[in-house]
Amino acid sequence: MNRFVAIAFHLEPDIWGTIIGIVLMTAALVVIPFVDRGSGEPTSWGEALSLRRRGWAFLAMALFWVILIIGTVTNIVTPNG
Repeated sequence: MNRFVAIAFHLEPDIWGTIIGIVLMTAALVVIPFVDRGSGEPTSWGEALSLRRRGWAFLAMALFWVILIIGTVTNIVTPNG
C-alpha cells in the first residue's frame, strides 16, 4: 500500500501507505465478529453463506482482500523507487 498511497495521494514519506494499509486491514478483521449476526456456528452451507445474516462480515472480509490485492499489485507493477 505504500506505493499506492504515494502515487494516489502524494503522501511522503511513503511509510504512511503501509501504516494506513495495516490499520485498515486490522480494522476489517477485528470488526468481523461484531457484525456477524449469526447466532452460533452454522450447521449448513446455507447458514454459513447467508448474506442476510452475514452480509456485513462478508463485506469486511472483502475489504481486507481488496486492500491486500491493491497493495500487492501496485507494488508489482510500479517501477522501483
